[in-house]
Amino acid sequence: MDQVVLSLIAVVLGLLSFRYYSEYKRRQRVFDDAKIPYRKPWPIFGNMLAIVFRRVSMPEMIQRIYDSSAEARYVGFFDFDSPVLMIKDPELIKSIAIKNFDSFANHRGFVDPRQEPLFGRNLFSLKDDEWKGMRNMLSPAFTSSKIKSMYKLMLECADNFAKVVAKDAEERPGEDGSMDFWELFSRYTTDVIASTAFGISIDSIAEPDNDFYKMGKQVTFTDASRAGKIFVIRNFPLLSKLLKVRLIGDEVKTFFDDVVRQTIEGREKRGIVRPDMIQLMMEYNRKNAASRLSNDDMTSQAFVFFLGGFDSTATTMAFMALELAVRQDVQSKLRGEIDEVLGRTGGKPPTYEDINNMKYLDAVLNEILRYYPLATMQDRVCSKSFQLPPPLPGAEAFEVKEGSNLWFPVYALHRDPGYFEDPDKFEPERWLDKRNLNNPAFIPFGIGPRACIGNRFAILESKVVFFHILALCILEPSNGTTVPITFDKRKVLMSPLGGFKVNVRPRNTAARL
Repeated sequence: MDQVVLSLIAVVLGLLSFRYYSEYKRRQRVFDDAKIPYRKPWPIFGNMLAIVFRRVSMPEMIQRIYDSSAEARYVGFFDFDSPVLMIKDPELIKSIAIKNFDSFANHRGFVDPRQEPLFGRNLFSLKDDEWKGMRNMLSPAFTSSKIKSMYKLMLECADNFAKVVAKDAEERPGEDGSMDFWELFSRYTTDVIASTAFGISIDSIAEPDNDFYKMGKQVTFTDASRAGKIFVIRNFPLLSKLLKVRLIGDEVKTFFDDVVRQTIEGREKRGIVRPDMIQLMMEYNRKNAASRLSNDDMTSQAFVFFLGGFDSTATTMAFMALELAVRQDVQSKLRGEIDEVLGRTGGKPPTYEDINNMKYLDAVLNEILRYYPLATMQDRVCSKSFQLPPPLPGAEAFEVKEGSNLWFPVYALHRDPGYFEDPDKFEPERWLDKRNLNNPAFIPFGIGPRACIGNRFAILESKVVFFHILALCILEPSNGTTVPITFDKRKVLMSPLGGFKVNVRPRNTAARL
């Protein structure tokens, strides 16, 4: 290559490097000048180097940043080259997420809606008025009365699921009874969502290769290749567009497009009305001809509901199975409460009211959500300048600029001894004290208007299936279970070393459904 060309390339690279370094130092000075404690970043990677090379898990990384200053109400760090404020004070989080919601209404987007409509057009990704309109339209599908109307369908799925698990345990006793509970629960949640949201009856336990389940497996965030794609799309948007990097393949999009279209056509043709989000979107389109939802909009909402139930809810359930297997005292106490209900019903399935009145079941699930919050952090983007109180005594107030990123460190808040006594101890009994139920640091489903729309659905779905499982089975640790449970640094989402394998034994008592 010509020496002049090489020299020009070297000059250009030098200028780009100098510009990047200058911008990098300028962003770092923002924290220095405001006396905001922060972790020193690496060039390019910021504070994410250990995550990229799988030296720590995501919860551990959040905890390290959180612990970088014990006194500060918020601290700084770098999400690659983006400066972020981690808000540590629950009251300040409440102020941001509720009282001043108009200044922090949006999440940070990371996909192009035109390139990735299933992700870019869903409720989580929508912004401002588009989000508000969609949230208002979908909220009626998740009221207590609507969820109660779905209870019977959940009950049928849970009953079928537990009986299959118990039968399998009888046929494979001992260590051969070890089962992968993430795999099992992802099949259960697939069946529940297919039934309650799409009106489709499937049995993913008996028919493991059904299309719904196969599509779910293709989009799970536990997949390592998908984690790499998220990294590229989120941090190098221009490169990802150039290379046409996509999270969702055409096969998955086509499948959900067809399912939603066929569901709508079938209901319109047969006059079927169901209490779910698809019905609400159909009714909206009938009443608003001038602003009808597109097929992509409708499919995107149905898809994100499916994805949230398939992946996140299944993982929460799998952690609960693992903890109950390790903590036989908790499991025994919970089984006693279940047997008490079955004694009152004469062995018949519990009613909606029976499930919701089970205080210890509620306490165990709350402790799982505290101990293993699947959303280890939640984010907000500042849409207009906002004044934060001083980070430390003696410091000055800090102005958050438009476009700045904030994180709420859910995992670290849930493990803070200032908010939860003996936080590293798994103790469901803490939730029998009603004062903890209103603990401002407990935000497993988010906080404010942007909180998870399907939280009550997920809670009921989890309670129903564990009622049925523990009525029929005893859960025990497998040989691969690590005690205490520790996180796998190789996984993107919170996941235990050794996986979710649990031994299952059928119960030999009369307390059976």
